[in-house]
Amino acid sequence: MKVHGLVYGVTLLAFGSLAIIELLRKVSRKYIYLVLGLLVFSVRDVFLTYNKKYFNDDVFTFSIPILHGIILFIIIKALLYFE
Repeated sequence: MKVHGLVYGVTLLAFGSLAIIELLRKVSRKYIYLVLGLLVFSVRDVFLTYNKKYFNDDVFTFSIPILHGIILFIIIKALLYFE
């Protein structure tokens, strides 16, 4: 699982870096939505990590699927601006 976690983290880091670079070059709604979706995605991952590593019970049970829905909405909205 460590290899999968590293690949996932590097992929998220690369995607986030590219999104922030594009946002700084051209400020537009599509890049703002991409960066916002990435930040909310990171918050959801932190909640998942806290549930698995730091708490014995699932503390963030309702917020994880709600955040996932919000993330999908934000990223799809950003992708629609690219069309």
